[in-house]
Amino acid sequence: MGYTNYWQQSEKFTDEEFKQIEKHTEKVVRKSIMEYNNWIEFFTTYLGTNGSLQCIEINGDSDKNLDHEPFIFENKVSQFEFCKTNQKPYDWVVWLILSKAHEIAPSKISIKNDAGESLGSWLNSEEFVKKENSK
Repeated sequence: MGYTNYWQQSEKFTDEEFKQIEKHTEKVVRKSIMEYNNWIEFFTTYLGTNGSLQCIEINGDSDKNLDHEPFIFENKVSQFEFCKTNQKPYDWVVWLILSKAHEIAPSKISIKNDAGESLGSWLNSEEFVKKENSK
């Protein structure tokens, strides 16, 4: 058993949108480190071959047994992504990142979690394929 955050991205974020998400992530991670006894072990970003930001990755501190699955947030179209956090402290950072992504580009991402919170229109597989094929 565990606790999971889910997301579905119907189109890529622009470079500017993804940069805004990264800046928000940096702010949230800094706050968690300063106010919550440094329980984020790593925060990494990856650049694509064209130099634009492509991925954000975080996890809890493994030395304190506060890690679980790494949260890997790539700027790509995806039908179904998830991160099992087991409600460890970094879970709220994951949810804040996903919520900010939805705030920045609500038509591009839908999110939900095992607590029943959701933002955006969650497409089933058929709807997702139909939307992708109509582009």
